[in-house]
Amino acid sequence: MLPNNPDPEKPLRCIECLHGPSLHCGPMAEEKEDSVDDILRSLMKKPKSGNQSQAFKDAHQESEAGLTKKFKESAGIGKAKQKGKGKARLANKSSATFKVLVIIVNPEGVYYDSNGNVQLVEDRVPDKIAIQLAVKEGLAHQDDNGTELQMDWSYEEVNDAFREFFPEIFDYLDSKLDDRSDSDEDAVAVLPAWLLCLPSKTPKGRRLMIVPNFAPTGNTLYFNKGTSKAGYSESFIFIATRDPLPDSLLRSLRGGQNIPFQRSRDKSRDKCKGSSTSLCAGLVTDSQCRCR
Repeated sequence: MLPNNPDPEKPLRCIECLHGPSLHCGPMAEEKEDSVDDILRSLMKKPKSGNQSQAFKDAHQESEAGLTKKFKESAGIGKAKQKGKGKARLANKSSATFKVLVIIVNPEGVYYDSNGNVQLVEDRVPDKIAIQLAVKEGLAHQDDNGTELQMDWSYEEVNDAFREFFPEIFDYLDSKLDDRSDSDEDAVAVLPAWLLCLPSKTPKGRRLMIVPNFAPTGNTLYFNKGTSKAGYSESFIFIATRDPLPDSLLRSLRGGQNIPFQRSRDKSRDKCKGSSTSLCAGLVTDSQCRCR
């Protein structure tokens, strides 16, 4: 490109390539840049062929198709994750476990009162001292980290678990099935070898009451272990034997040591026998046994 106002005193040169006029290939075409007005005018022009509304419609459908596809893909991913979580919840529910601190056996059996109701002779709720004594005497199973139980256990599975915790006690209860008097035949037909108990408020204070479910499952244990919000350290399971455990078995559980308050225990049994129809009961603790 030659200068518009060349200096006559200087050689004429192209301002771009610095060639002289003889070597210059001619003026270069200027590139024209579109102005903002040109761009706006081009956008406002109608298409040369076809219908403008149809063009807008096609563009709209295309954009909608793209958005719908992305949305469906995203929704599908979300549903897959939710489905997986649901399966996990079902799996956890089917194998849901819970823990209790201690399982305590009331070793004195039960009896029928004058109204024909099954009662515990010793129905006081063991305190912490009594629980520790029960553990020492083999009448309680305790794990500092909690004993794990299953909510979906059947009654047979619960019975098997308790048998593992208290093998000698359950062996004795099994042997009593073939050693019953005629007066206790009806009791055998109704009552199982052990019964689930629950601390409850009564006019006499907190007392152990027999749970009206003679075939407790894992869910029954969970419901009666304590409040649902309580941790395992505050969860207890109480069971009572249908038949009173003999002194010889209690001494065996204690490693051959004598049973504390044996005289009081014998006196309590005699009193129960005189005031009940069958199946006398009482709980051996560090305090005197009693009978209602």
